[in-house]
Amino acid sequence: MDFHQDEWVIKIRKSLQEEIEEDEEDDGDYEFHVSITSVPNSLKSAAPESYIPQLIAIGPYHHFRADLNDMARFKLSAAKRIQKQLHGLKLQDIVDEFGKAEHKIRAHYDRYFNLSVEYLSWMMAIDACFLLQFLRAYAVDDAKALQGLSPFMSRRKSTHNSVLRDILMLENQIPLFLLRKVLDFGCTSTEEADNLLSTMLKNFIMVISPLKITIENFPQNFDAKKSSHLLEVIYTLFVPESSLLSETAEAEDEEDNNSLNNQAQKFFNHAKQVIISWPIKLLLKFSFGILTNLPGFLILRQSFEYFSQSENTRSADSNLPNNCNIKKPPLTEEIEIPSATELVGAGIRFLPTNPPLSEILFDSKTGTLHLPAITIDANTEALLRNLVAYETAVASGPLVFTRYIELMNGIVDTEEDTKVLRKKGVILNGLKSDAKVAVLWNDMSRSVRLTKVVFLDKVIEDVNVYYNKSWKVKAKRLVRIYVLGSWQFLVFVAAVLLLLLVSLQAFCSLFSCTHRGEKTKVN
Repeated sequence: MDFHQDEWVIKIRKSLQEEIEEDEEDDGDYEFHVSITSVPNSLKSAAPESYIPQLIAIGPYHHFRADLNDMARFKLSAAKRIQKQLHGLKLQDIVDEFGKAEHKIRAHYDRYFNLSVEYLSWMMAIDACFLLQFLRAYAVDDAKALQGLSPFMSRRKSTHNSVLRDILMLENQIPLFLLRKVLDFGCTSTEEADNLLSTMLKNFIMVISPLKITIENFPQNFDAKKSSHLLEVIYTLFVPESSLLSETAEAEDEEDNNSLNNQAQKFFNHAKQVIISWPIKLLLKFSFGILTNLPGFLILRQSFEYFSQSENTRSADSNLPNNCNIKKPPLTEEIEIPSATELVGAGIRFLPTNPPLSEILFDSKTGTLHLPAITIDANTEALLRNLVAYETAVASGPLVFTRYIELMNGIVDTEEDTKVLRKKGVILNGLKSDAKVAVLWNDMSRSVRLTKVVFLDKVIEDVNVYYNKSWKVKAKRLVRIYVLGSWQFLVFVAAVLLLLLVSLQAFCSLFSCTHRGEKTKVN
């Protein structure tokens, strides 16, 4: 018992000492924090195939799954190719280096893995070699490098896409500093290794990113070592911290300054609606009460009351558990914003922009909604879902990317909405149909809680205000409320027409109205 206690103390002291030495070597550039987590079941249950790797395991989460063992030999092949580029060194040297950083590797994960130092180091070394080989092959279109990973991967696009989806999943991430260490063995300096990794990631992301990123709008200060893993690199390009903070601060200041004016405007609009609608409702009710009590309209009134009572009965019966005609309420996850088709009908235009998401804005003067252009293909859904999972579980600050997904979910309801955004260049459809894109967006936020992001919520509010001020929208709303939505108004119109016909008939009976043609014939 004493021996085990002493051994534990020695191990802890050694681990802390190694951690201090590592921090001094990194010179403060590296920050310890959990960056790779398990995807919550609330998210995973909606689309498990988007979160659970189907072909290859990278890292410890899915390493022991038997159905992923087929790719082990191809990962080993990648490790052998990397070893040939180490200038006489062996993979064992990389494993030894990883063993020294055991505590740093484990710090990235939210779960403790009961693996020995040697096992953990070998697993990470082989996976890091495979990931480096894949990034190099995919980024520079190196067919030989791709074939070195897997002979059938270079011939089958579906297999290549499956691997791509798997390495972008949150539970399939490994720390980027491991890739830096591997490159450092083959480069003349650490700076050269960092530049090489940044270049590989930059080229890779420009190819696979659904949000259009070009060399022109790529951040000039992009540095791979500032991110913990591949998925985090993509996230920081979409939601850069600096622009997020500035945009959020500006929006908060503007919201504080205009809060009183907004409340006054809302009160004025409500009062105007009451003033306008009250006389109309009173007139309809008064006219309907007089006309329907006339002898000729009693039967008509009873008929409408019968149908109204039947409708109410059906509505009450719909609460029964065995009723199959229940109209489901709208999803609570969907934000309150008109669809793209409705927005275009109200005169709002769409204009595609480039990332980051802080570029989303609405110009109320021109009625233009600026949205980033996004490419939808076979890999897009998995990447978007895992970015939401990462932001929800790891990222600090407001859930900007999640709110963007909710915004797109709100304006895309049907195939026609997708068609509108595709014609405007906001959606670049790589799927078989616009209907599939609509289904993708509508399913995206079902298990994601509603979030609040100040500058995006301001865009949504401005769009709704502009939409509600449109004369087309006001006209449709009046027709729907006071005409189509009121059977009493329809009865009133029918009663007036019938009264005019009865009055005309009575007038002709009293004054012997005859047709002009009949008079001519008699003469």
